[in-house]
Amino acid sequence: MNPPTKGKPGFGASCGLAGGTAIMVVNFTHPIEVVKTRLQVSPSFSVSALVKSEGFSALYKGIAAAWLREASYTSIKLGAYGPIKDLLVGDRKEVPFALKFASGSASGAIGTLFGNPFDVMKTMQMAGDSK
Repeated sequence: MNPPTKGKPGFGASCGLAGGTAIMVVNFTHPIEVVKTRLQVSPSFSVSALVKSEGFSALYKGIAAAWLREASYTSIKLGAYGPIKDLLVGDRKEVPFALKFASGSASGAIGTLFGNPFDVMKTMQMAGDSK
């Protein structure tokens, strides 16, 4: 693997930046995910009924598992792409599409391997009592 160059983060920093950003974003998107999951489980679901019966915090059920998912899946998927590409490309100036595709596929597959258990946990917690 090529050493980090000035202005370009290394593997650890790249994963940390990707994961940290994803964790910040999931705080805003999680309530939408809860509503989507509840609608899939119960087509007669109502956001107002949820908030009335379980409180506003019900929109954040499963947030801890969502943080763990983003910390593992997204940090690896996005953070490992560059280092894997650098490893495959070497010193080439032009990067063929096939190597970019292979880098993205490898980082996505590794991220999925680590993030999937947390995704399942998150979905189970979000579905809650609506069954």
